[in-house]
Amino acid sequence: MSDEDFQALLREAYQSYNNVVKPLIADIEVRLQQFPTPIINEIRAFNDHIARCYLDDADEESIRGDIKKADGHIQRIMLDCYKYLVMALSDFVEKFEKQTRNVDLTKIDNGEFYIKYRNTKKKAIDFARQAKKIESSNKEQAFNDFQNSYTEYAKLESIIEKSLTHINWARKGFWLFGSFKAIAWILSVVIASLLSIFVSCDWIRCMFMKFFCN
Repeated sequence: MSDEDFQALLREAYQSYNNVVKPLIADIEVRLQQFPTPIINEIRAFNDHIARCYLDDADEESIRGDIKKADGHIQRIMLDCYKYLVMALSDFVEKFEKQTRNVDLTKIDNGEFYIKYRNTKKKAIDFARQAKKIESSNKEQAFNDFQNSYTEYAKLESIIEKSLTHINWARKGFWLFGSFKAIAWILSVVIASLLSIFVSCDWIRCMFMKFFCN
């Protein structure tokens, strides 16, 4: 194998790592605040196969074999990244729904927010569910489905963030309305109690009548 061919194979392997894997890993670190061990192990395996290409007794067949295995580890790293990111984004959506359980999301942005939210969430869940079903029997399609699920969840996150101001106002409105209802209830109890005392206590009623009727 010529040095030019060898460098071309290495360049292709590292392009996948730099252009796809590194951004996914950065996203994982931001969301999870940690570096999952399975991904670390796959990166080690990738670098190990690349290192074997530089052994003194490496020939063209072994080099091509190791680079092919390194590419396989790149695919596995990407798959693991998509899985972790799907889980992280799923948790994000679940937390969002808990925080807005008392908010009528169909009122946000004249109803457009909820339509986009509902449809995108369904796609994300459907892709993830399908990927888990076929992962052992059709790895290539499962990879695509996990990737598509991550893409849809990322869209869903963007949809939420774009409408976050309106959503927060709706949440504040709910709590203000709830506070008003609580205050109104307390006042009604106080007034009812005072009226009850007034009606049942003769000397208070007599004093009231004497003060206001004379």
